[in-house]
Amino acid sequence: MSTSEDLSHWLIAHLNGGRYGGAQVLSPAGIDEMHRPAVDFSLMGQSGQYGMGWFVSTQGGRQVVWHDGVVPAYFGYMALLPGQQRGLVLLFNADHFLMSNTALVEVGMGAAALLAGGQPDPVRWGGIMPWALRSLLLVPLLQVLGVVLTLRRLRRWRRAPELRPSRGRTWALHVLLPLMPNALLVAAPLGLASSSLRGFLLYGPDFTWTALVCGGFAGLWMFVRSWLVLGHCKEDRQQRSVDMRRPRAA
Repeated sequence: MSTSEDLSHWLIAHLNGGRYGGAQVLSPAGIDEMHRPAVDFSLMGQSGQYGMGWFVSTQGGRQVVWHDGVVPAYFGYMALLPGQQRGLVLLFNADHFLMSNTALVEVGMGAAALLAGGQPDPVRWGGIMPWALRSLLLVPLLQVLGVVLTLRRLRRWRRAPELRPSRGRTWALHVLLPLMPNALLVAAPLGLASSSLRGFLLYGPDFTWTALVCGGFAGLWMFVRSWLVLGHCKEDRQQRSVDMRRPRAA
């Protein structure tokens, strides 16, 4: 809960040996310890070292001390350039758990590179993740299309029984194979519920609601579709049995 101005004062203290104005909030040795690289890290294409609450990496040949922060619908990024006595803070009025550690951090790292006098790295996640999120709309559309195509196939089998596949092909192509994508959709909400459903609803409501609704529908459709397809095959076998029992004309 802050503003870019307040956070800039905090960054000034980090660049000024722990002092801002007339207040000494931390010793110079404490500031150095916070910025000292301690362990290696690698996260979503970013790599470097981690100090005491700060990531330490290199941009344009210069050391950058940075960290991001996320809350539902908001994202923040701070960076320090100790060698140049510069710093920046970026506050976003948008956030998504599939964007924060990828595209939004990429924006912050690019701004830090410009502040260091270099050029940002080529955009990677910033071009992929937005389209990946937009593609969520395809999931319910494909489900509706699957229902329509299944009903059309069943109607065609009813009108032309000779088009019905054999029992083996029915199980392989029209029962077991369609179960696979539906089972994946069912697994999505189960995986969310087993970790932190409330957190996913806060940090990615579009993704989470799509998984819950489409996964629930997929679980129901798996059984309904299998019942309809196998029911038609049963009718076909019964009809063939009746035809075999009918006396043939001499």
